[in-house]
Amino acid sequence: MRSTMSIPHLCQTFTDEEGNVVLRREVKTIKGTYNSFSQNLSKGADQVEGDGEVVIQSEISPAQFEEYLAKFRAAITRHGRTAPFKNVRVRIRNSKGDETAGDSVVPSTPTTTGGIPQSVLIQKGT
Repeated sequence: MRSTMSIPHLCQTFTDEEGNVVLRREVKTIKGTYNSFSQNLSKGADQVEGDGEVVIQSEISPAQFEEYLAKFRAAITRHGRTAPFKNVRVRIRNSKGDETAGDSVVPSTPTTTGGIPQSVLIQKGT
């Protein structure tokens, strides 16, 4: 796998031996406020062209991450803007580089059968 940096926004792109893009990654550093999280996640998702991961370096706690991501999801859903984030994953790393949280921006919604999520039916073997 090769890594290249795209200019002008410096998105890191990973390609396989044939030159196919296998991952795009953008790294952001934020102050820790929701507004900073929201703005940088939106910009990062645009920079990975809606398909890749946005790594945010911040000292926010896992609980803050869950709160911020829930608020962000609600906002993009309310405005009908989930499509640009469908294939974007966000990861939080602290100043030491340790991953402290991460999730898909738009969670996949399992299909249901009779109100029971399909994943539960598969797990129970029904």
